[in-house]
Amino acid sequence: MYITLPQRNDGFGAQFLHILRALVYIEESHNSFIFMGIDSMMSHSTDDSERAYIEKVIDYMNVRQYYLTASDVPNGTSIQLLPDVCTFYHMFCSRFEELHQSYAFNKYKKIFLSGKANPYDANFFNVAIHIRKEDKFLHQGEGRNIPNFSDEYYSNFCKQIRAKYQGDKPLKFHIYSIGDESVFDYLKNEDVVLHINENMLETFTGFVFADVLLISHSCLSYTAAFFCNGTVYYKHWNHLHLGLNEWQQYV
Repeated sequence: MYITLPQRNDGFGAQFLHILRALVYIEESHNSFIFMGIDSMMSHSTDDSERAYIEKVIDYMNVRQYYLTASDVPNGTSIQLLPDVCTFYHMFCSRFEELHQSYAFNKYKKIFLSGKANPYDANFFNVAIHIRKEDKFLHQGEGRNIPNFSDEYYSNFCKQIRAKYQGDKPLKFHIYSIGDESVFDYLKNEDVVLHINENMLETFTGFVFADVLLISHSCLSYTAAFFCNGTVYYKHWNHLHLGLNEWQQYV
């Protein structure tokens, strides 16, 4: 059976998570995943048109090159559609750990990482921290049980890593966020590099190749964590955004 996922209008992290879960779920169900492209996407990019940005994202994900598209489906053959995202995520999360240990997931992880270079200086032990300062749902008044990600949450994390790190390489903290750089003055230190308002795909790559990754309540760093071979720290914030067993809770 040929199956695809519904189109949605969201940012890169949310759309990539949806594609990743759909691809793994469909293939592990012994069906064929069909990549239908991306019609629209919210973007922080100011350098590209929406279509040009989407094409960069598609190339970055390495999906179109390795999986079937609509043109590969025989004429007259129907393509089935997964349920809406909320219903589908409940289906996926009922098999969460199993699916993330599956052949389909590990196959795609290898495909995704193919051709991507580690952006970090290997002379350092690199710690990536994602700070999401704005939450669109709270601004829209929808109200969600988002845990408190205060300035102290992040500064204390840096202090704890410095205190317990026993490695030979010097530490280097990489702070990824958007906004006014002065907002992050409380984290400035000789072992800290600020990556503020940087390219979204380069930011995602930074998360993926970190030796330690602290994710935020964001699909951007959450999705990247599944490709990261380093130690992942997270705070549980949503029942549809579970953590892998090997991830470390940082509360």
